[in-house]
Amino acid sequence: MRSAAAAVGLTGLVAIAIPVSLMVGQSGVRPAGVVQVIAAPSATVLDCTTGTQLDLGSIRPGQCLQLAGVGFATGEAITFLDSIRGAATLIRADRHGNFSLRWRAARQPGPEVLTFSGAANRHTASCRLTVRAS
Repeated sequence: MRSAAAAVGLTGLVAIAIPVSLMVGQSGVRPAGVVQVIAAPSATVLDCTTGTQLDLGSIRPGQCLQLAGVGFATGEAITFLDSIRGAATLIRADRHGNFSLRWRAARQPGPEVLTFSGAANRHTASCRLTVRAS
């Protein structure tokens, strides 16, 4: 029996498959076991027009943002909650456990917390941003 320490990154390092060992026999080499590691959920805030990552401490009032996240289950229902508006929005993760959502920052200056909570695995990702005075 031989061991292998090869790792394969999938879809932005959301999941990594690691062969635990390889069995060498008459039928050739086959994986004896695979461990799947799911990254902790996270969210990123991008500018809608440029696609560049934004400084979370200087968001413009009403600025259009592209919110993107990873680390959820395939097709998982995700509740998005904005701490200023208080309204919950339901979105769904894609087949890789990722999500993307366009959203406008609050019009009033101050801190704002965006929270994404998965229904199936109860994972949560959040980001804190500050809407600056205009």
